[in-house]
Amino acid sequence: MDVLLRFYEAAFSLGYHSCLKMDTNPFPILSRDFAEMQLREAKASLLQLYQGGLAMMPMSDKQLASYQAWAKEQDKKAAEKQGLETPNYGVSGGQHTFMYTPTTLGMVIKVRHNLTQEEIDLTEYNNW
Repeated sequence: MDVLLRFYEAAFSLGYHSCLKMDTNPFPILSRDFAEMQLREAKASLLQLYQGGLAMMPMSDKQLASYQAWAKEQDKKAAEKQGLETPNYGVSGGQHTFMYTPTTLGMVIKVRHNLTQEEIDLTEYNNW
């Protein structure tokens, strides 16, 4: 597990493309095929994250669409509250808090907007 964590750290710090162009595997314990597969998965996760999805705790397409519509509405409210055209969330951009609560029936997913303090429940109770 420790080797895999070091592998991910190196992959992200070196960048996806530079790792693939390396002539030698920086982690000889891992096969090149395994390393390339892990890099492909990491790249896909990063793309999903940057496109507004959640890499660590995935959401369904329906949940993601609901979240994105709600977030757009919250951005308007936040901008209005700040007296700006677009909201300012600072350098870190931590406008949302994602709350995942595992239960014996399923995962409860809620998101809180940290400026407006409003929450949305994205839990798909009908799938329980």
